[in-house]
Amino acid sequence: MNVTRTITETVIDVVDDQSWFLRRKESIALVASNLTWMAALGTIVTDTLPRWAQLILMVLGGVGTVAGVVATALTKAAITPSMGPRLEAAAAPEPVFSTLHPFEE
Repeated sequence: MNVTRTITETVIDVVDDQSWFLRRKESIALVASNLTWMAALGTIVTDTLPRWAQLILMVLGGVGTVAGVVATALTKAAITPSMGPRLEAAAAPEPVFSTLHPFEE
């Protein structure tokens, strides 16, 4: 049995079974918080919104960032296709059994 082939097959199966959201949740949280921060910064620099609206955008940016960090930290991470080769490299090699018994007389 080839251990590294079994790991690769397992990674492929797990990746295929994951939902789209699980594989992309970190990216979604990062994009959402960055867009909120960019909107807040844009309104502050251009002074296009009243101060209370700017403050709301700043608070939403902070809440979105914290929510993204918490969601990433407290949920199971996705398995990505790039993990296959990394797991293969980290896997212990197959044991080598010898027919020689040095302790037998």
